[in-house]
Amino acid sequence: QSYVKLDNAMPFVLYSPTGAELTANTPMIIWLHGSGECQASEATYLTRGLPAVFDTWEMKEFNAYIVCPICPSDSWTSPGYTEDIQSIIDYMVTQYHVDVNNISLTGHSLGGIGAQYFGGKMPNVFARIAVLSGYSWDQLDNVTVPIKGWVGAKELDGNSYAYMMREDVLAKMPTTVIDCGH
Repeated sequence: QSYVKLDNAMPFVLYSPTGAELTANTPMIIWLHGSGECQASEATYLTRGLPAVFDTWEMKEFNAYIVCPICPSDSWTSPGYTEDIQSIIDYMVTQYHVDVNNISLTGHSLGGIGAQYFGGKMPNVFARIAVLSGYSWDQLDNVTVPIKGWVGAKELDGNSYAYMMREDVLAKMPTTVIDCGH
């Protein structure tokens, strides 16, 4: 992985595909972390969340670029962050072999809220969205791509469960309950 800090956007950790020939058709996944990694330093971020999972599971090969922005505040829903995410995408498209039609957005908890937010604010950017235990403030109305949700369990994932299992939300974002906690 590498740490990237652009002049005009939040920093991010980049995992590049390995073991496969890179072409202009390489997909990209943007992973939005939960609240525990907000304002994290590079060293802290690499020991928590998705990077820690990659290390624990010894995941070394990827068939996509995985971009992990680090939120500089306590919320992904700051209006200026839409421009940051777009700047990161623009950088990746110009510097790497990213398929602009195959960019996925996902996030856990606060990152799931962010995934719904950016999906609604940037409706023509992402090919698909996955929300992991993230409730929103009705950003789903503007999401125009396939979106799927996963939530831990009613007793372990209170606000997320209550939101993600609402009838109107399920109509827009099919959600699966997996008994795994938050």
